[in-house]
Amino acid sequence: MTTTRSPESAHAVAHVLIPVLAQVRVLEFSGLGHMGPITHPETVNAEILDFLAEVARADVLSVG
Repeated sequence: MTTTRSPESAHAVAHVLIPVLAQVRVLEFSGLGHMGPITHPETVNAEILDFLAEVARADVLSVG
């Protein structure tokens, strides 16, 4: 997760991590500052919960 106002270093780290993570979703929040999880926890947490639910569904489908 990054924001449109995250420093370039945060975007650079994200681009390095994307190809090496097993399951990844690129998400850039518009209008939130770099501390979005602190200043807008409802918005950020909702996206995290959606991602975790998606991963859980994929795991269930791969087992079944």
